[in-house]
Amino acid sequence: MPEVAKRKEDRKILISTIFPEEAAAVLVSSGKLEYMEVENQLERGLVGNIYLGEVENVEPALQAAFVTFGGKRNGFLPFDEFCPLALVSRKKKRRRKGEKEKTGEKVYLRRGDRIIVQVTKDESPMKGAVLTSYISIAGRYLVLMLGMKKTGISKRIQDEEVREKLRSQVEKLSIPENMGVIVRTAGAGGKLKDFRSDLKMLKTHWQSITKKAKEMEGPGILYAEQDLVTRFLRDYYDPGVTRVIVDTEEAYQRAQSFFQIYAPSKKEIL
Repeated sequence: MPEVAKRKEDRKILISTIFPEEAAAVLVSSGKLEYMEVENQLERGLVGNIYLGEVENVEPALQAAFVTFGGKRNGFLPFDEFCPLALVSRKKKRRRKGEKEKTGEKVYLRRGDRIIVQVTKDESPMKGAVLTSYISIAGRYLVLMLGMKKTGISKRIQDEEVREKLRSQVEKLSIPENMGVIVRTAGAGGKLKDFRSDLKMLKTHWQSITKKAKEMEGPGILYAEQDLVTRFLRDYYDPGVTRVIVDTEEAYQRAQSFFQIYAPSKKEIL
Protein backbone atom coordinates (compact mmCIF):
# COMPACT_ATOMS: atom_id res chain seq x y z
CA MET A 1 0.00 0.00 0.00
CA PRO A 2 2.68 2.63 0.86
CA GLU A 3 4.39 1.87 -2.46
CA VAL A 4 1.16 2.55 -4.41
CA ALA A 5 0.58 5.81 -2.55
CA LYS A 6 4.10 6.91 -3.38
CA ARG A 7 3.56 6.27 -7.08
CA LYS A 8 0.37 8.31 -7.04
CA GLU A 9 2.29 11.30 -5.75
CA ASP A 10 5.00 10.96 -8.41
CA ARG A 11 3.87 13.76 -10.72
CA LYS A 12 6.26 15.65 -12.96
CA ILE A 13 6.09 18.49 -15.45
CA LEU A 14 8.52 18.35 -18.36
CA ILE A 15 8.91 21.33 -20.71
CA SER A 16 11.03 21.35 -23.86
CA THR A 17 11.78 24.60 -25.70
CA ILE A 18 15.14 23.62 -27.18
CA PHE A 19 13.83 23.37 -30.76
CA PRO A 20 13.17 26.76 -32.40
CA GLU A 21 10.13 25.54 -34.33
CA GLU A 22 8.13 23.82 -31.61
CA ALA A 23 7.82 23.76 -27.83
CA ALA A 24 6.12 21.04 -25.81
CA ALA A 25 5.02 20.55 -22.22
CA VAL A 26 3.70 17.43 -20.52
CA LEU A 27 2.29 16.48 -17.15
CA VAL A 28 3.24 12.93 -16.18
CA SER A 29 1.63 11.07 -13.31
CA SER A 30 3.13 7.78 -12.12
CA GLY A 31 4.94 7.42 -15.44
CA LYS A 32 1.77 7.96 -17.49
CA LEU A 33 0.99 10.94 -19.68
CA GLU A 34 -1.81 12.98 -18.11
CA TYR A 35 -1.76 16.07 -20.33
CA MET A 36 0.30 17.42 -23.21
CA GLU A 37 0.46 20.79 -24.94
CA VAL A 38 2.43 21.69 -28.07
CA GLU A 39 3.06 25.22 -29.34
CA ASN A 40 4.42 26.45 -32.67
CA GLN A 41 7.13 28.89 -31.61
CA LEU A 42 7.48 30.43 -35.06
CA GLU A 43 3.81 31.34 -35.33
CA ARG A 44 2.07 31.47 -31.97
CA GLY A 45 -1.70 31.46 -32.05
CA LEU A 46 -3.90 34.35 -30.98
CA VAL A 47 -6.24 32.47 -28.63
CA GLY A 48 -6.45 34.21 -25.27
CA ASN A 49 -5.05 37.48 -26.57
CA ILE A 50 -7.06 40.62 -25.79
CA TYR A 51 -7.40 43.47 -28.29
CA LEU A 52 -9.04 46.81 -28.80
CA GLY A 53 -11.27 46.27 -31.82
CA GLU A 54 -13.48 48.44 -33.99
CA VAL A 55 -16.73 47.20 -35.51
CA GLU A 56 -16.35 47.23 -39.29
CA ASN A 57 -19.70 45.73 -40.28
CA VAL A 58 -22.81 44.46 -38.52
CA GLU A 59 -24.49 41.52 -40.27
CA PRO A 60 -27.95 40.75 -38.80
CA ALA A 61 -28.37 37.82 -41.21
CA LEU A 62 -25.29 36.17 -39.69
CA GLN A 63 -26.17 37.32 -36.17
CA ALA A 64 -22.64 38.66 -35.89
CA ALA A 65 -20.35 41.62 -36.47
CA PHE A 66 -16.99 41.81 -38.20
CA VAL A 67 -14.36 43.52 -36.10
CA THR A 68 -10.99 45.00 -37.06
CA PHE A 69 -8.63 44.10 -34.22
CA GLY A 70 -5.13 43.60 -35.58
CA GLY A 71 -5.36 40.15 -37.13
CA LYS A 72 -4.73 39.39 -40.80
CA ARG A 73 -8.51 39.30 -41.33
CA ASN A 74 -11.41 40.93 -39.53
CA GLY A 75 -12.58 38.93 -36.54
CA PHE A 76 -16.04 37.35 -36.23
CA LEU A 77 -17.99 38.47 -33.14
CA PRO A 78 -21.31 36.61 -32.70
CA PHE A 79 -24.11 38.69 -31.20
CA ASP A 80 -24.41 36.28 -28.26
CA GLU A 81 -20.72 36.93 -27.46
CA PHE A 82 -21.27 40.68 -27.25
CA CYS A 83 -20.96 42.12 -23.73
CA PRO A 84 -21.92 45.84 -23.63
CA LEU A 85 -19.57 46.28 -20.65
CA ALA A 86 -16.64 45.81 -23.03
CA LEU A 87 -17.55 48.89 -25.09
CA VAL A 88 -14.87 51.57 -24.93
CA SER A 89 -16.58 54.19 -27.08
CA ARG A 90 -19.28 54.39 -29.71
CA LYS A 91 -20.69 56.77 -32.24
CA LYS A 92 -23.95 58.40 -31.24
CA LYS A 93 -27.05 56.87 -32.72
CA ARG A 94 -29.00 59.11 -35.04
CA ARG A 95 -32.38 59.88 -33.53
CA ARG A 96 -35.42 61.76 -34.68
CA LYS A 97 -35.75 65.29 -33.40
CA GLY A 98 -36.90 65.19 -29.77
CA GLU A 99 -36.34 61.43 -29.47
CA LYS A 100 -34.47 60.43 -26.31
CA GLU A 101 -32.68 57.26 -25.36
CA LYS A 102 -34.88 55.06 -23.19
CA THR A 103 -33.65 53.92 -19.81
CA GLY A 104 -32.73 50.24 -19.94
CA GLU A 105 -32.80 50.24 -23.74
CA LYS A 106 -31.02 47.16 -25.10
CA VAL A 107 -27.55 47.89 -26.45
CA TYR A 108 -26.78 46.71 -29.98
CA LEU A 109 -23.50 46.72 -31.86
CA ARG A 110 -23.00 49.53 -34.34
CA ARG A 111 -20.43 50.21 -37.03
CA GLY A 112 -17.58 52.26 -35.55
CA ASP A 113 -18.00 50.95 -32.00
CA ARG A 114 -14.67 50.52 -30.21
CA ILE A 115 -14.76 47.40 -28.08
CA ILE A 116 -12.43 45.15 -26.09
CA VAL A 117 -12.40 41.64 -27.56
CA GLN A 118 -10.65 38.34 -26.87
CA VAL A 119 -9.77 35.63 -29.38
CA THR A 120 -11.46 32.28 -28.73
CA LYS A 121 -10.54 30.56 -32.02
CA ASP A 122 -7.54 31.25 -34.24
CA GLU A 123 -7.93 32.64 -37.73
CA SER A 124 -7.48 30.31 -40.71
CA PRO A 125 -6.44 30.95 -44.32
CA MET A 126 -10.11 31.37 -45.22
CA LYS A 127 -11.71 32.77 -42.07
CA GLY A 128 -10.96 35.40 -39.48
CA ALA A 129 -10.55 34.70 -35.78
CA VAL A 130 -13.63 34.11 -33.63
CA LEU A 131 -14.01 36.71 -30.89
CA THR A 132 -15.86 37.32 -27.65
CA SER A 133 -16.22 40.45 -25.54
CA TYR A 134 -16.95 38.42 -22.40
CA ILE A 135 -13.33 38.87 -21.41
CA SER A 136 -11.68 36.36 -19.07
CA ILE A 137 -8.29 36.79 -17.40
CA ALA A 138 -6.65 33.81 -15.72
CA GLY A 139 -4.54 34.04 -12.60
CA ARG A 140 -2.95 31.25 -10.62
CA TYR A 141 -6.06 30.37 -8.62
CA LEU A 142 -8.89 32.37 -10.16
CA VAL A 143 -10.30 33.42 -13.51
CA LEU A 144 -11.86 36.89 -13.55
CA MET A 145 -14.72 37.17 -16.06
CA LEU A 146 -16.44 40.27 -17.41
CA GLY A 147 -20.24 40.17 -17.48
CA MET A 148 -20.57 37.11 -15.23
CA LYS A 149 -22.33 37.99 -11.98
CA LYS A 150 -21.80 34.61 -10.37
CA THR A 151 -18.97 32.44 -9.10
CA GLY A 152 -17.98 28.99 -10.23
CA ILE A 153 -15.69 26.14 -9.27
CA SER A 154 -13.59 24.14 -11.73
CA LYS A 155 -15.33 20.91 -12.75
CA ARG A 156 -12.05 19.10 -12.14
CA ILE A 157 -12.54 19.74 -8.41
CA GLN A 158 -15.05 16.99 -7.67
CA ASP A 159 -14.91 16.65 -3.89
CA GLU A 160 -18.15 18.30 -2.72
CA GLU A 161 -16.70 19.18 0.68
CA VAL A 162 -13.81 21.02 -0.99
CA ARG A 163 -16.19 22.74 -3.40
CA GLU A 164 -18.37 23.97 -0.54
CA LYS A 165 -15.32 25.30 1.32
CA LEU A 166 -14.19 27.15 -1.82
CA ARG A 167 -17.65 28.69 -2.31
CA SER A 168 -17.51 29.96 1.26
CA GLN A 169 -14.09 31.54 0.67
CA VAL A 170 -15.11 33.14 -2.63
CA GLU A 171 -18.10 34.81 -0.95
CA LYS A 172 -15.62 36.76 1.19
CA LEU A 173 -13.85 38.25 -1.84
CA SER A 174 -14.43 41.80 -3.06
CA ILE A 175 -15.37 40.95 -6.63
CA PRO A 176 -15.89 43.97 -8.93
CA GLU A 177 -19.42 44.83 -9.98
CA ASN A 178 -20.53 43.14 -13.21
CA MET A 179 -17.74 40.58 -12.93
CA GLY A 180 -17.48 37.06 -11.62
CA VAL A 181 -14.79 34.53 -10.78
CA ILE A 182 -14.13 30.87 -11.35
CA VAL A 183 -11.86 28.97 -8.97
CA ARG A 184 -9.29 27.06 -11.01
CA THR A 185 -8.12 23.52 -10.27
CA ALA A 186 -4.95 24.94 -8.70
CA GLY A 187 -7.16 26.69 -6.15
CA ALA A 188 -8.40 23.44 -4.60
CA GLY A 189 -5.99 23.78 -1.68
CA GLY A 190 -5.79 27.56 -1.76
CA LYS A 191 -6.30 29.78 1.26
CA LEU A 192 -8.38 32.94 1.44
CA LYS A 193 -5.24 35.10 1.45
CA ASP A 194 -4.10 33.40 -1.77
CA PHE A 195 -7.42 34.16 -3.46
CA ARG A 196 -7.38 37.77 -2.27
CA SER A 197 -3.85 38.26 -3.58
CA ASP A 198 -4.72 36.65 -6.92
CA LEU A 199 -7.90 38.69 -7.29
CA LYS A 200 -6.05 41.91 -6.49
CA MET A 201 -3.56 41.14 -9.26
CA LEU A 202 -6.36 40.31 -11.73
CA LYS A 203 -8.27 43.51 -10.93
CA THR A 204 -5.12 45.56 -11.44
CA HIS A 205 -4.54 43.74 -14.71
CA TRP A 206 -8.09 44.47 -15.93
CA GLN A 207 -7.78 48.13 -14.96
CA SER A 208 -4.55 48.44 -16.94
CA ILE A 209 -6.23 46.83 -19.96
CA THR A 210 -9.19 49.22 -19.91
CA LYS A 211 -6.90 52.21 -19.34
CA LYS A 212 -4.75 51.25 -22.31
CA ALA A 213 -7.87 50.70 -24.46
CA LYS A 214 -9.09 54.23 -23.75
CA GLU A 215 -5.70 55.71 -24.60
CA MET A 216 -5.18 53.84 -27.89
CA GLU A 217 -6.00 55.65 -31.11
CA GLY A 218 -6.91 52.54 -33.09
CA PRO A 219 -7.26 48.74 -32.97
CA GLY A 220 -4.36 46.79 -31.51
CA ILE A 221 -3.24 44.35 -28.87
CA LEU A 222 -3.93 45.03 -25.20
CA TYR A 223 -2.68 41.76 -23.70
CA ALA A 224 -0.85 38.73 -25.11
CA GLU A 225 -1.42 35.31 -23.59
CA GLN A 226 1.59 34.03 -21.65
CA ASP A 227 4.32 31.84 -23.13
CA LEU A 228 4.02 28.05 -22.91
CA VAL A 229 6.34 27.70 -19.89
CA THR A 230 4.49 30.20 -17.69
CA ARG A 231 1.06 29.21 -18.96
CA PHE A 232 1.57 25.47 -18.43
CA LEU A 233 2.91 25.96 -14.91
CA ARG A 234 0.05 28.34 -14.13
CA ASP A 235 -2.50 25.80 -15.35
CA TYR A 236 -1.05 22.48 -14.18
CA TYR A 237 1.38 22.98 -11.31
CA ASP A 238 0.01 22.05 -7.90
CA PRO A 239 1.59 20.88 -4.61
CA GLY A 240 1.38 17.28 -5.86
CA VAL A 241 3.98 17.96 -8.56
CA THR A 242 7.35 16.74 -7.27
CA ARG A 243 9.60 17.81 -10.13
CA VAL A 244 9.68 20.38 -12.95
CA ILE A 245 12.25 19.73 -15.69
CA VAL A 246 13.17 22.17 -18.49
CA ASP A 247 15.87 22.00 -21.16
CA THR A 248 16.88 25.61 -21.86
CA GLU A 249 18.17 28.50 -19.79
CA GLU A 250 15.36 30.76 -21.02
CA ALA A 251 12.71 28.25 -19.92
CA TYR A 252 14.48 27.88 -16.57
CA GLN A 253 14.38 31.64 -15.99
CA ARG A 254 10.66 31.80 -16.83
CA ALA A 255 9.89 28.85 -14.57
CA GLN A 256 11.96 30.38 -11.79
CA SER A 257 10.00 33.63 -12.10
CA PHE A 258 6.76 31.65 -11.80
CA PHE A 259 7.90 29.95 -8.59
CA GLN A 260 9.19 33.19 -7.09
CA ILE A 261 5.70 34.66 -7.42
CA TYR A 262 3.40 31.72 -6.73
CA ALA A 263 5.35 29.07 -4.82
CA PRO A 264 8.68 30.42 -3.51
CA SER A 265 9.04 27.58 -1.02
CA LYS A 266 8.95 25.02 -3.86
CA LYS A 267 11.75 26.41 -6.05
CA GLU A 268 13.94 23.42 -5.25
CA ILE A 269 11.78 21.10 -7.40
CA LEU A 270 12.90 23.03 -10.50
